[in-house]
Amino acid sequence: MQTVRLIHGGIALATALFIVYGSWVPFQFQRMGTDAALEHLRLILDEPWRWRGSRADWAINGLITLPLGFCSLGALLAGRRGSLSATAAGLLVLLGSLCLSVTVELGQLWLEGRVTSLQDVAAQTIGAAGGIIGYLIGGHPFDEWAAEFVSERGPEDRTQWVLQAYVVGLIGYSMLPLDVVMSPGELARKFDSGRIELIPFTYPYPSLLDALYGYATQAILAVPVGMLGGIAYRRPGDQTRPFLDAVLWAVGVLIAIEAAQLLIVSRFTSTTDVLVGTLGAVVGVAVMRRLSVRHSNDHGHGNDRVNGAVKWFVASAAYAAMLAIISWAPYDFTDDRALIQQRLEAFQSIPFSQMHGGSDIHSLFSVIRLAVWFAPLGALVAMFVVRLTAPRVARPIGFVVAATTIAGWALLLELGQVLLPSRFADLTDVLVGVAGGWIALLVTARLVHLPTRAEQDSKDR
Repeated sequence: MQTVRLIHGGIALATALFIVYGSWVPFQFQRMGTDAALEHLRLILDEPWRWRGSRADWAINGLITLPLGFCSLGALLAGRRGSLSATAAGLLVLLGSLCLSVTVELGQLWLEGRVTSLQDVAAQTIGAAGGIIGYLIGGHPFDEWAAEFVSERGPEDRTQWVLQAYVVGLIGYSMLPLDVVMSPGELARKFDSGRIELIPFTYPYPSLLDALYGYATQAILAVPVGMLGGIAYRRPGDQTRPFLDAVLWAVGVLIAIEAAQLLIVSRFTSTTDVLVGTLGAVVGVAVMRRLSVRHSNDHGHGNDRVNGAVKWFVASAAYAAMLAIISWAPYDFTDDRALIQQRLEAFQSIPFSQMHGGSDIHSLFSVIRLAVWFAPLGALVAMFVVRLTAPRVARPIGFVVAATTIAGWALLLELGQVLLPSRFADLTDVLVGVAGGWIALLVTARLVHLPTRAEQDSKDR
């Protein structure tokens, strides 16, 4: 469980840093003396308490500290049992989360455009408490589940673990920001506002490109659901489930997610998403069946390996080209040097600073969608590296080159947008795209294992 505790600790630390960074970006500090700051703080404390703000704001502030509470307690208790130690650790984590929230909010006194709010402190403390309670209830089963992935298990076990985690994450993403419908009247107002689409493909997108982007995003999100459907609950001895059964299982998950979104006020519920997601699920089932057959028949010798590497390279190059086509539309490149210089300066702004001032939930969705678009590129490149580099020494070098290539391509795509007045170029998009590609690269590398020549020769003997 030592590795699981380290994972918990890493996630908790990353969450804490994210909270500080997101709360203080773009770090435009203003001069304010101690007396002025104390007076400002006194006025805030003297304000009558009001449960103001939207449910989405409360949900977002609570959700960002949920993993902090869960993983901080996991870092202390993973593999350990005892009610007394659990209670003491829970109180310690709650106090630490409260101190972090207070520090972050007080720091906003010296930041231009930021508002210090006791409401945010309350919401974040409630979120941390929810994470603590969640770990006390289901932490130990979760730790055992996580230990299965980090232990030396077969590729099929690891693949199913990752796909299960993805589906759980997709369900959570689909329920954000948890502003639940409270009455039939509220549901009727959601329908009247056009956030429920009963007839497929009737939503008025601004352009055909926007429509294709939205449809493709939904399809990509559903591909791993189909992949899980291909191997989940299969009969003993079978590599995959029957094709139709797998597709129906995946579509059932997609329908359940879309139906649940009916109860989320700010989420768009659409039959189009189910239909487009079904296409992605079919692709996912087909991919999983294909990979299972190739893995069982592949011996890693001669032309088979080279041919496989060539096919994955072509697929990677084609997907990278598609990202360029999407990123650079409508291709209205400019040669105005003054404008290019101005846009280059804007491109070099502090990461995530351009998102400050907008809707937190909208910014979150934009980040996730961009990462999702780069994830297939990382997975395809990983398959190419695995096919091409059989020797143990060459494979790590191949993955370093692959990671560098993904980062370079993401940077090139965004720099290309500097020349497009109709597009917004931002360093944040580069970082998010690289993160999505690298995560997929690492996960795929962990899941896929083709035997080296020495390993296969030993197996054949």
